[in-house]
This record gives sequence, C-alpha cells and structure tokens, in this order.
Amino acid sequence: MGWGTQKYNGTPSPALLKAVLHVVPNSICNTAYSSYNYHILSSNLCAGTLGGGVGQCTGDSGGPMVYFDDVGYPQIGIVSFSAKPCGSKYFPGVYTRVSRS
Repeated sequence: MGWGTQKYNGTPSPALLKAVLHVVPNSICNTAYSSYNYHILSSNLCAGTLGGGVGQCTGDSGGPMVYFDDVGYPQIGIVSFSAKPCGSKYFPGVYTRVSRS
C-alpha cells in the first residue's frame, strides 16, 4: 500500500492505494532480475501478479507490505524496488523481508 504513482512517470496518488499481490519464489525473481545484474537475497521477498499491471511504483519505496491472516495485517516487507515500467508482467516487485514467516 502507498501513495505512489499508478504508472511510470505519473503523479502521486492523493489517496492511499492498495493491491492484492502474490508472493513469487525468490528463484523465479532471481531469474527475472538477472538481466539487470541484481541478485535477490534471502532477506528479500518478491510479489506481483501473473498478468502484470499491478504492483509498487514510484513513490511507494519504504512503504509496508502486509499479509492478511486471522489476527489482522502483520507487516512482512518494506517496498524496495521493481523494474520499469511499474507492474511489469515478468518482473515482480522486490521487498525487504521483515519477518521469516
């Protein structure tokens, strides 16, 4: 969730936005980002959608990634980076992991 742009080079959102994403295995994320010479670490968490078009964008960095469970919405990550344009189909967003669960 965040107040970032909804598209690359867009303007920040005046309202808090959220998106439903799916966690992507780090091995798949590593393959995607190898073309950028990035190495996804165990301290990272990747998430996105299969069809793309949804995900973190400019202005979202540092924001929370939360997970819905029976107790509420614990934070599991911090927005770190993604490929351009935002929500690219083959490039899930990368987060810094704040929990091992």
